[in-house]
Amino acid sequence: RLLPHGRAAAAYAALAEGGEEAAERRQALYVEQLDREVSALVAEVLPTLDTNSAQEDDEVLSLLLRQLSYPPELPSEVRAAWMRGVGAWRATRASLEAKMEALRKLLDGTGGRGAARALGE
Repeated sequence: RLLPHGRAAAAYAALAEGGEEAAERRQALYVEQLDREVSALVAEVLPTLDTNSAQEDDEVLSLLLRQLSYPPELPSEVRAAWMRGVGAWRATRASLEAKMEALRKLLDGTGGRGAARALGE
């Protein structure tokens, strides 16, 4: 979750600089770190919650924040990071579910022989 050494050194150098460009670099580093930390929490906690694909990302985020005992109202950039994390996790989950469904159909249609071939066995 921490910045790699080179990135941390760059972040420190950005803090020491002045001007608009330095402020933009600091903001970009902050958002990058926030996204990493939020993504890690989402990946850890969201699988334990009972959610489904019919729910909107906002609803899933509310459940997640409640589970973590976080306040429901967050600063806009923090909320945006949470929404990105939830959206990315749900997209990954949907992709994995689609692959599992395709595998099930393949198994049903071939009695397992085609699936073994598809998996390289």
